[in-house]
Amino acid sequence: QRSAAHLDALLDGMRARGELTPDFLEHLRWEIDDQAARQNTRLLHVLQVAVQRVCLAMEGALGGAAQGAHHLAQLLDRPDAEGRAAYWQEVVLELPEAELSQFRAALATVCADLALRARQGADVDEDLIRHLQLVRDEADDHLGAVGVGPQDGGW
Repeated sequence: QRSAAHLDALLDGMRARGELTPDFLEHLRWEIDDQAARQNTRLLHVLQVAVQRVCLAMEGALGGAAQGAHHLAQLLDRPDAEGRAAYWQEVVLELPEAELSQFRAALATVCADLALRARQGADVDEDLIRHLQLVRDEADDHLGAVGVGPQDGGW
């Protein structure tokens, strides 16, 4: 099965073998520039996630703010409510308070960033916004109010 965890495992293997080199990153940058020139926004979004994961893999073990972003990515990677509910119960709600704070911060930052981009007229993936709204609403239910959204003048 292809998932964020599978991608992370592949990248960890590449890092361990020394394959995440400046040349590899330059190739990714070229891919992004090429897809931007073609105005292929769907592939650009996929490449953006891949680059973020490559950066995390290059840093090694997740820690600090990256851990909050990791949990957000895991929730966003689960399109079904049951999968997200299980992740909330088994992982997020079991986190120490410091990691919950990092998760809240990551979610609020992403919501605010997308809201700003949408207000500025940038091309923002509607599916991502809908999925992020679901995760934010679930976070509000589980953790209390988290961040910027339509009720706060966002999106």
